Amino acid sequence: MQVLIDGSDSNTATIAQGYALAIVNQYVATRRSAGPTATGPPPISIASRVWYNPELKSVNFIVPGVIAVIMMIVGIRMWQTTGKAQKCGTFNAARCLSIGFAVGLLTGFLGIGGGFLIVPALVLFAGLDSRMAAGTSLAVIVLNSVTGIIGHLRFESFDWRLLGGFLMFALGGMVLGTMVANSLAEYRLRRLFACTVLILAVGVGVVNLLP
Repeated sequence: MQVLIDGSDSNTATIAQGYALAIVNQYVATRRSAGPTATGPPPISIASRVWYNPELKSVNFIVPGVIAVIMMIVGIRMWQTTGKAQKCGTFNAARCLSIGFAVGLLTGFLGIGGGFLIVPALVLFAGLDSRMAAGTSLAVIVLNSVTGIIGHLRFESFDWRLLGGFLMFALGGMVLGTMVANSLAEYRLRRLFACTVLILAVGVGVVNLLP
């Protein structure tokens, strides 16, 4: 059986692919639960293929390049604020709402919008210090993650053991990172954040854009 999905609208194509994979996974799970004596066609194996890019080379995709450019801009802007006063911006409701909408737009369009976008937005446009911005960013990410998980529970199965182990180590890393952050001055924390984003931007560009 072959399923053809028009990729002209990447978001719609991704959603359609997710539904198709969920149907196939449900069929395979039902076959396996029936045992070795089950009759009927054999389980289905999924083989995805992109016609315009059959080898799936990232150099043929524009999204990684856009992400790398955005990360470079964010890193440079955060580095430029390190020499200024601690409160580099003043709170303005309309401006903050506009920036929140822009971050949400990038999240939906490019699949990005984590801490490397939310933290700089809160620092540069809401006047928060890096620690307060990081905590607020984590709260926003938690709300987004919970919403996404609830939406996927109906169609996807999770490896809960892997998730539990990853979460345990992630929480340990967060505790250690919080301790380190609390021991650093504000300007050093911003420079560390800027350097991290710039290094990641260069890595994304090198891996995905060079032939």
